[in-house]
Amino acid sequence: MTPCEHQEDAGWQPSVTSQPPNESSGKQVETERMLLDAVMSVASGGTLAAVLERIVQRAVDLVEARYGALGVIGPDRTLVEFHHVGIADDLRDRIGDLPTGKGILGLLIDEPRPIRLHRLSDHPVSSGFPPNHPPMASFLGVPIRIRDEVYGNLYLTEKKDGAEFTARDEEVVIALAGAAGIAIQNARLYAETSRRGRWLAASSDVTTRLLDGGEWFESLDLIVERAGAVGESDVAMLALPKDSGAELVVQAAYGRVARTLVGATLPVAGTWMDTVVSRGEASLRHGDLAEVGWPERDRPSPVENGSVLAVPFTMERQTVGLLLLCRAEGRTPYEPADLDMAGNFAEKAGLALHYVRAQDELRRLAVLEDRDRIARDLHDQVIQRMFAIGLGLQGVARRSTRPDVIERIQRYVEDLDATIREVRKAIFSLQEVGGPPTLRRHLLDITSELAVPLGYEPRVTMDGPLDTVVPESLYSDLQSALREALTNVARHARATAVDVRVVVDVPRRRLELHVEDNGIGIPRDLARRSGLANLVDRAEKLAGSCLLEPMPGGGTHLLWWVPVLRD
Repeated sequence: MTPCEHQEDAGWQPSVTSQPPNESSGKQVETERMLLDAVMSVASGGTLAAVLERIVQRAVDLVEARYGALGVIGPDRTLVEFHHVGIADDLRDRIGDLPTGKGILGLLIDEPRPIRLHRLSDHPVSSGFPPNHPPMASFLGVPIRIRDEVYGNLYLTEKKDGAEFTARDEEVVIALAGAAGIAIQNARLYAETSRRGRWLAASSDVTTRLLDGGEWFESLDLIVERAGAVGESDVAMLALPKDSGAELVVQAAYGRVARTLVGATLPVAGTWMDTVVSRGEASLRHGDLAEVGWPERDRPSPVENGSVLAVPFTMERQTVGLLLLCRAEGRTPYEPADLDMAGNFAEKAGLALHYVRAQDELRRLAVLEDRDRIARDLHDQVIQRMFAIGLGLQGVARRSTRPDVIERIQRYVEDLDATIREVRKAIFSLQEVGGPPTLRRHLLDITSELAVPLGYEPRVTMDGPLDTVVPESLYSDLQSALREALTNVARHARATAVDVRVVVDVPRRRLELHVEDNGIGIPRDLARRSGLANLVDRAEKLAGSCLLEPMPGGGTHLLWWVPVLRD
């Protein structure tokens, strides 16, 4: 099939002007020299954009065309880049959007073979020109190949002096396209090497800064900011799972709409992101981000008709989230090589983040161990000595006959009691720093709170695996029962001391609350006391019981219990 026999529709044949047989050898030599110069020019290196611009310009010069363009074919088989020569910028702005690959341009994409036409408008697939577009008649189109891949197409129109493009012109442009493919491949390799170097430098920078320490969210912001900048992204996001793991939440974002993205929820199950997270396989997608997993209708899509690169974010060799990089429509889309670069960056960043978290945990444990040691020393030494001092002072007061001395000593004893209470609070605060409040902490807070109406600090004892065996569903009931029991003591017992014991009786599989006071004993109007009725009702609803009995030496013992450790 000749270059002009690419299509025959309903007997239509393109108009072709054959190469003049008596072309002078001098003109042929000049053409070959110009072709050699063009090949040397396009192979002279530089950025990919510069190489593409040189290819178009040399092609126009070689065949004396008025207009020329090079269209780069994207993954969706449309033109994602369009480098043109011959149309001024102001006219380009009036024309509007650049071509995407319709009509004759689309024919070259679908059938990558040279096309040479006398008049564009005569071809059946011609789709015409947009308003303000200059008239174009003659046309020469040649694909540019890189190995087995069609990278794009060269488009040349309007040969000067109204002539047609010749077979010789076609041969020259085909030769230039062959050299252009090699030049483009070299420029792509150079650009890929440069990008890889920037990714490695960014990875090294992030690792160094993370190891220097920093807050968790600051570290996430750093990772996303560097990934977005090096990846030349319009938007970058780092999404980590919620507690359930079924959804991802954007924890950090970069780009023009970053503030609106942080906190957005991305469902994982049943979407393409599930493959990235569950299998740890990076993904490269093209189109509106809303069409490839952006679920929240009330939030605008951060990238419309663009390119989306998603790589797994791993910590401890497990995928815990996604690093998403996005480019808007009109930008050069991401390439498969970018998946590997961004994936290596995310892997190293996750490793550094895990190391930082591990170091923070070690430092936290060291602090907690030191706090535990301080708490033990305060409890075993300081408080015991203060107790001994208080007992000694009380002994001195009993032997004194002077009321003023007795009163002063009593104030000292009361001050010691208050100091002991504060030290105890400090001990438990030291022991619970770094974690959520435990059941023990809540119970101690209640006894400290009710020390005010009681007029003294209750003595508290806790036995058994309270924080591990007692389910959270019982926390509220136990706390309410303790508060009710101590309130009753404060209102009715007239006691000067109260002992609180909270016990997990493992053999009997029950949680027990004992409150013993040295007050006046069980009152006669017990049946009318709503406080005790509340305790009984609360226990019975939980299949437990509440008992009240007199103490042998005076006072009252309350036992409130509910079952735990059920089969």
